Amino acid sequence: MRSVSQALAAALALACVTSLALAQPVPSASPPKAPAAAPPATGRAAAPPTAPTGSARPGAAPAPSGSASALPQLPETPPEPPKPPKIEVDDPALTPVPAATKNISGFQEVLTLISNQSTALRIAKLEIVRAEGQRRQALAGVMPSMTGTGQVSVQLLDQTTTVAGQPFTASKDPTASLSLSVSQPFSARAWYGIGTADEVVTGTKLSAEDARRTAIATVANAIVNVVTSERIAEVNRVGLRSALERLELTKRKKRLGSGTDLDVVRAEQDATSARGQIVAGDESLRKAREALGQLFNSTDAYGVPASISLNDIETALKSACHPEKIENRTDVLAAKSDLKVAERGVMDVKLQYAPSAQISSTLSVFSDKSTSWSISGVLTIPIWDGGSRYGAAKVATTNVEEAKVKVEQTTVGATIESTQAQRAVTVADQARTISEKARDLAKETARLSQIAFESGAGTSLDLVTSGQALRQAEIDLAVKELSVVQAKIAALLALSKCDL
Repeated sequence: MRSVSQALAAALALACVTSLALAQPVPSASPPKAPAAAPPATGRAAAPPTAPTGSARPGAAPAPSGSASALPQLPETPPEPPKPPKIEVDDPALTPVPAATKNISGFQEVLTLISNQSTALRIAKLEIVRAEGQRRQALAGVMPSMTGTGQVSVQLLDQTTTVAGQPFTASKDPTASLSLSVSQPFSARAWYGIGTADEVVTGTKLSAEDARRTAIATVANAIVNVVTSERIAEVNRVGLRSALERLELTKRKKRLGSGTDLDVVRAEQDATSARGQIVAGDESLRKAREALGQLFNSTDAYGVPASISLNDIETALKSACHPEKIENRTDVLAAKSDLKVAERGVMDVKLQYAPSAQISSTLSVFSDKSTSWSISGVLTIPIWDGGSRYGAAKVATTNVEEAKVKVEQTTVGATIESTQAQRAVTVADQARTISEKARDLAKETARLSQIAFESGAGTSLDLVTSGQALRQAEIDLAVKELSVVQAKIAALLALSKCDL
């Protein structure tokens, strides 16, 4: 019995130990911490150790592995590497082109200059005056004419004659006479010519209006050319500055021993090419300014301020011109007016066969107080003139057919011009978008090429080639951006009628 009781006691003790072992927490996988230093030998009790951040509070069960309170701390952000010092360059070619002699303040001033100083428009207005003078000449052919004549005679030598067997000496006293003649023509051809002259005046005014529309379009294009040239001149200087910075970079690398003479020569060649573009671009800008001044009949070069915008141009154009259909455009109407004049020319030849009449009356008064008054009428019937009228009829008929062809040609040309002008706006905008994308790619290529060259992974050839491509892309984008403005102006004027 004693042995059995001992065995039961041993088994019970083993079970208690096992249950206590299972109740203990699982140790953490983190490396063990260094034991705390022993407290100093003082008579006071040592303070309990402070629990680390994220550990369980005293008396609480420890947090299980993998909980939020046991996450590792993030590493600190490393400091950015210092940027390389900016390369400072200076060159006389970087100085901008001097300002123009004169500058336009806005497009409303441009319209005033066109009206007052444009040679094409001034000539067109003088043609109107000429046509009106010719119309007055045609009217004079049906109006009465009045002519006054005075005559004085004096006998200078004695002259003796025999009258009825007796000698007679002429008197030396002066004699005088006054006469007034009035005539009135009657001609069907003259009356018909007045209507023809009126049509010529109408056609000349339409041509002048079309000359104004054309002059406005020409000046607007010249303004866009000046702005484009100024933008290109600015881009050329930015390109030269970049080329000079690349040249300085290659010189630094050579001084540090990581560059070669070939790299420096390539960079110098690129800078020389950039200077050449500046020379050509500046001359194009000066010529564009002079061309704009020439349109105003001035020897001064005209500049365009950067404040001028497409909205200002559109507002000014809408105040001077209004939209019309193709058949009502001034050049088409002028061609139709020329056709009417040609058709009236055929009738004018036919009226040459008609008879004409003229009544004249003359009143004369002499120094001896004698008076005379006469009235006469003349009827003229053309019979044969050698065939001149037959030839004139053939010429007039040919003029009509030629005028018809010109009307068709002008109408077709105006239709195609307006269609292309409207389509050109979309095409120019698409080209600008593509050019902008190409510029962005060229800029990124140039940036990556410079980074690669600085790190030694790229060559100077890549650096120079990418820089040249970027310059060309910037110039192309400047041209494309202003081509959009030019296309919008052309589209606005293609279907417009600009009154004088």
